Amino acid sequence: MQRNPSFPCKLLYFFLIALIMATAGCADRPQNQLPPPPPQSQSYTMPNTNLTMNQMNKALDDIEIKSKDNQWEQAKGSANDLFNLNDQLSTHITDANFRNNLLQNISVLKEELEKSSPDQKTVSNQANLIRNMLKDAPGKIMIYQGKLD
Repeated sequence: MQRNPSFPCKLLYFFLIALIMATAGCADRPQNQLPPPPPQSQSYTMPNTNLTMNQMNKALDDIEIKSKDNQWEQAKGSANDLFNLNDQLSTHITDANFRNNLLQNISVLKEELEKSSPDQKTVSNQANLIRNMLKDAPGKIMIYQGKLD
C-alpha cells in the first residue's frame, strides 16, 4: 500500500477551512447583547403622586380639626402646606380643567382662612369639595412609560 503524500496536506486544508467557516459563522451572532428591558406596566404612575395625595388629605384633616377648635393660625399653616403639595401634584395631572379647578378650590379655602373671622362651615365644605376632587385625581394622573428621566 502506497501512501498519498498529499493526504496530510488535504486533511490540514480541510481542518483550516472548517475552522474559518466556524469562525465566520460565529461572527454573524451579536456579541454579549443583553435582552431588552421589559416594558413598563400600563398602570405605572409616578410613585410620589399617591404619597402627595395622602399628604394633601392629611392637610385637609388638619385644617378641619384646627378650624373646629378655632386654631385659625395653625389651619393657615396647613392650608399653605396643601397649596405647596398641590404644586407638586399638578405637574402630573393631564386634565388642565381638573388641575385648574383643584387649584381654584384650594385658593378659595386658603382665602377663607386668611379672613379676619373665617367661617368654619365654609372651611369644612371647601375641604370636603377638595377631598372629593382628590378621589378623582388618580384617573387624571399622567401615565409614564419607558424611562423616567
